[in-house]
Amino acid sequence: MSFLGNTRAFRRIRNSSIRFKLIAMMSLSCVVGVVFCCSGFVLNDMQILRDAKRKQIQSQAEMPAFNSSAVILFSQQHAGEELLSAFRAQPTVERAVMYSVDGEVIATYPADSARRIPSVESLLQGSWQDQDGRLCHVESVMVGEEVVGSLYVVANVDDVNAQIRDYFIIE
Repeated sequence: MSFLGNTRAFRRIRNSSIRFKLIAMMSLSCVVGVVFCCSGFVLNDMQILRDAKRKQIQSQAEMPAFNSSAVILFSQQHAGEELLSAFRAQPTVERAVMYSVDGEVIATYPADSARRIPSVESLLQGSWQDQDGRLCHVESVMVGEEVVGSLYVVANVDDVNAQIRDYFIIE
């Protein structure tokens, strides 16, 4: 205590009026409260943005999965690549792979994808983030109640990260 009590700033505060000390204490507590509130809003918005991106990728995968049952049943690679080419309209979608129920790759997006394609057995059903931070989603392809294949979609989250970065700049 003697170390802090001997500095010039602390002597000045110690010798200040009670009114000044009360105003300073209230101001400091208001600043701390505003910082906590802003942090809470930013964290909530970050979670909302990530959930919205997950739902966006899920809905983008549902339509091709719904329309690809015949492509998978008849192993039509060209038709599958044409169906997956609709992902060109979504700049964040990096890759999509259509699998048959036995794990055979029917079609890929982009069509000349030279990247390593994961085996269908290694994929989880639903949505997750991979080690590179990309959002992955697997949608089952159904005919009636029977699963005939899967659609695997990988999207980057650059748009979400840019929005989050903008929030921090604004705050």
